Amino acid sequence: MAVRVAVAADIPRIFDLVCCLREAVDGPAVPDQEAVSESLLILIASPTGLVLVTDGGFIAGNIAPTILTKERFAFELGWFATDGTGLRLLRGFEQWADSHNARVRLSTASWDQIPVALCKALLRRGYRPFETAWIN
Repeated sequence: MAVRVAVAADIPRIFDLVCCLREAVDGPAVPDQEAVSESLLILIASPTGLVLVTDGGFIAGNIAPTILTKERFAFELGWFATDGTGLRLLRGFEQWADSHNARVRLSTASWDQIPVALCKALLRRGYRPFETAWIN
């Protein structure tokens, strides 16, 4: 199960994984296939975007500044795996961020929805909880 850069042909499978992600975290937004496809195509084509895939997983993100600092961040926009490759996808994303002199910013489900093993793995990798998203 190799991690590789996504191509346009991967988009239907990634959309299915986005739907699984939404279900797993009980997300408030229903994925729109056209919107997801357009967003993925933009990320795939962008020098500041990345979409990585495995047989049963994906991670997608882009690099952008914040209003607080000149430091750049690689914002993870979606990350989900059903095939046990989640941390390998994350490593690929981290390496890409490093190559762009950017720090990684992940978004996850709430603490009670994240598997304990994932929480421990993120903490071991130096991540810490920072913000909470509020949606109405």
